[in-house]
Amino acid sequence: MKTATLTIELFSWWHAGSGLGRGGDADALVIRDRDGLPYLPGKTVKGLLRDAVQLAEDHQPAAENQTDLLFGPKDPTTTNAEGTQPDHERPGRDPGQLTVTTATLDPELAAWLRDGGAARQAALFETVSSTALDENGVADAQSLRTIEVCPPLTLTAKVSSPDDGSWVETLRQCAPLIRALGSHRHRGLGRCQVSVTEDPPANGSSTGAVLPDDAKQAGCVWLEIELLSDVILSLSAATTGGHDSLDYLPGSVLLGAAAARLFKQPGFGPEVFLSGKVCFGDGLPLTKTGAPGWPVSLNRQFIKQQGIEGDAINGLTDTKLAAGARTERKEQAQQLRTGHVTEGGTHFELDGDYLLKTALDRETFGRAKDRQLFEYETLPAGTRFRAALRWNHGDSALTAKVAEIVRVLTSPGIALGRSRSAQFGHVNITLAAQSVAEPLALPGGVMANEPDAPKMPLQLYLASDLALAGPGGARLAPVAADFGLSPEWQFRPDRSFLRTRRYSPWNSFHHSRLTERQVITRGSVLTFARADDQPATATELRAVPAKLAGGIGEHREEGLGWVVLNPQFVLTLPDLRKLPRDEPPDPSLPPPTSAPLLAGWVEARQTDRDHQNVALNQGRAWAKKWLPFHEQAAKAERLGRSGRSQWSEVRQRAVRARGDAVELRRLLTEHCDHGLRKRYWQHAERHPALWSELQAALDTAPEKGGALVCAAIAAAAEHLVRTLQQKDDDEPRPQTPKAPATKAQP
Repeated sequence: MKTATLTIELFSWWHAGSGLGRGGDADALVIRDRDGLPYLPGKTVKGLLRDAVQLAEDHQPAAENQTDLLFGPKDPTTTNAEGTQPDHERPGRDPGQLTVTTATLDPELAAWLRDGGAARQAALFETVSSTALDENGVADAQSLRTIEVCPPLTLTAKVSSPDDGSWVETLRQCAPLIRALGSHRHRGLGRCQVSVTEDPPANGSSTGAVLPDDAKQAGCVWLEIELLSDVILSLSAATTGGHDSLDYLPGSVLLGAAAARLFKQPGFGPEVFLSGKVCFGDGLPLTKTGAPGWPVSLNRQFIKQQGIEGDAINGLTDTKLAAGARTERKEQAQQLRTGHVTEGGTHFELDGDYLLKTALDRETFGRAKDRQLFEYETLPAGTRFRAALRWNHGDSALTAKVAEIVRVLTSPGIALGRSRSAQFGHVNITLAAQSVAEPLALPGGVMANEPDAPKMPLQLYLASDLALAGPGGARLAPVAADFGLSPEWQFRPDRSFLRTRRYSPWNSFHHSRLTERQVITRGSVLTFARADDQPATATELRAVPAKLAGGIGEHREEGLGWVVLNPQFVLTLPDLRKLPRDEPPDPSLPPPTSAPLLAGWVEARQTDRDHQNVALNQGRAWAKKWLPFHEQAAKAERLGRSGRSQWSEVRQRAVRARGDAVELRRLLTEHCDHGLRKRYWQHAERHPALWSELQAALDTAPEKGGALVCAAIAAAAEHLVRTLQQKDDDEPRPQTPKAPATKAQP
């Protein structure tokens, strides 16, 4: 795997659109990450590179087909050299050899902006207005449009490819052809310069990880997966509409990542990946302390008014008497279905992001298709998961193949989920320093204190989805034999909590959907009990865990069928507490050394905005105080209407002073202490004179600052003008009598 760093230096304002607006403030907002910082999506970066390589190829015939090789053909069908479709070849568009990440800010600069809070982040953006012109060059009515833009800065992205060819040199030669990016780049925005630098080889990238001896003996190795970028793992394989995300890593994505590189190699075909000899387990999310999060068991309920941290209701032991008492107290029970919980009782959910996307119509040069807007939900970057890889440790040949699978998965450049060739899906997989132990188990199940409740039951908790097969296909009703129990054990649906779902997995290798699956979802709790209410024997308690160790049902190679017997945290339900929030940002973080000019500019804008807010609040307070004085003086001097022209002149002079309080005092003295205007400004029959109030405001300049006082006086004058304008508009105007109509002469 070879990687290169793509550096984008922007020299002007630029706009990468999000498709969203903000009321009357801006019609088009810049795309931001969850921290409120701008970035350039990987799809956009890949499109810019493709256009540059295509432009070079059009003017250099020797580089023919280089664009299709690196970025995939534009033709929706792919054929081989003979013009025929070979076996197992994808009929859809090939994404090409290159994988491009999102272009982001320097980490030091991003941390400084993030820790500065919303005020510092808002100072990074500006709005630019434009209007359409008619055929005469005059602005069209109702065509004003405002977009949000970012200042000049530097973004970096990573480009990688499993091919060790000359693609880095190709990109290095073609990158200077990218002169602008983003929206309005043909109207002055987004001027940039792009450069490509090859990264040195990563340490150990050629050998990968070594399978530990204890893992070889146990037939199980644990992998830790860290998301380097957001990952899209849709709950459904649909291509339109909203895409809700899974909140875990299914084993099928790890299987697919390994099979993509090894499936065509000798000995790594269906006999390894599709036979169930090697099982790729689901990835459980980890807390910051490294504790694994298990799917929330469906027998957990809570009082809706109290929230999930209130009193827990265990559906396995709940009684009709307790339910009736809750009804009398008007307490509504609700099932907890989302998130993960640790054995210690910490509940957390993965806070992903929602992204709006639209399909492109290639027949209209990449314009958005009509009625093809859809939404992606993502797993957030930085989340860590832990997944198991299990196999028969007695087979030495299979162990050697598993070692090769682990080497491939732990090598750089692994991507998971949708859109993994650009922007999404980049992960880093390493051998876990600590394995995930099975939850502590109780010797027997729990029972409710009711006559019809099962006595001496066994409860089975599904840590992953479960697919059972029947004579006619999928089966959703479990039986005792599925779990190694004798026929005397019966499934008790009245004391079980299960949900089901159906989906058709997408196979990228065959570029088609597989047969629909119907599964019992993870988190379900199945209760079995004997008809004679006898407990499980010691032999059965040994046989069931042995049966569960190899997985239950079908598709075990993809992580399905992980079942746990009598887990304590499921049967006794510890009190839940939410995962503590992140530490608050630290605004005192020193400015980054990587972008001192940009940091200084942001700090200056933040200071100006803070002063503007203070000046606006002070100006409104002064305007409210001065309004009665104005009304008294205007009435006494018979200014006519409201006399708002006097305050308009004050505002103009406050702006002309440019923050100099001494100059503003001179300008106001020249206006308020001269001619007939002096009578209005110095009128003080029952109230202080307005000129005295203005002088008192100017006297606060040494304490508050001259610039702030000038801005506050300008804001007060503007507020008074608007208030008086509103009063003039509300005041009825005298009607001019119409002249009597004269009768026409014959």
